[in-house]
Amino acid sequence: MDKNKILKYLIPVIAVVVLIESVVLISKLGDRQGVQIQPDPVSTSNLDTTTEQVKPEDAIYELVLSADKKDIKLGEKAVVELRMKALSTRSVDAINAYLKYDTAAFEASNLTFDTKLPKPAFEKISTLRSMVVANFLVTEPKGLMLNEGEEVTVMKFDVSPKMTGSFDFEISTGDDLKESVTMIVENTTAEVLPYVSNKLTINVMK
Repeated sequence: MDKNKILKYLIPVIAVVVLIESVVLISKLGDRQGVQIQPDPVSTSNLDTTTEQVKPEDAIYELVLSADKKDIKLGEKAVVELRMKALSTRSVDAINAYLKYDTAAFEASNLTFDTKLPKPAFEKISTLRSMVVANFLVTEPKGLMLNEGEEVTVMKFDVSPKMTGSFDFEISTGDDLKESVTMIVENTTAEVLPYVSNKLTINVMK
């Protein structure tokens, strides 16, 4: 068999082997980090965990939504903050936070994070999905340790009202496609830890 024919069959075989090795390498890397690698950071989970299924006594974390002003006027702005409070001492590998808000009622800007957290792997104020997103991946082998009662600010941002009325800000537990699910992943077990959260209402007046 001449060399051209050998190369014709050999090159596709090599390409398939390289592709398989790449997939295995990515899979192992994902296992080592304790979270699934997803192509779209805004669609981070195939899990069924929701806050409605979590009893307060079973929660490991409390996600607290607050604002410096809950009653504001058109032309003013408020600062919205999402804090994560540890109800028991745990170490985490990943925090994926999705906060829903009404893009018709507010303009969000100036997204910031706690210096205790690593730089977000993904961050976005998404007007298309009506969400503020922050995904953190902890690369330290021991994860991010939070002692019982300790808090970190997962995100903080400004909101400027566009219309009057009462509007809610709340944690996203996922849509019909199980996308945009807020979750906290434990370091030692790679399990999604249960949490409870509140709803923040801001009233806008003329």
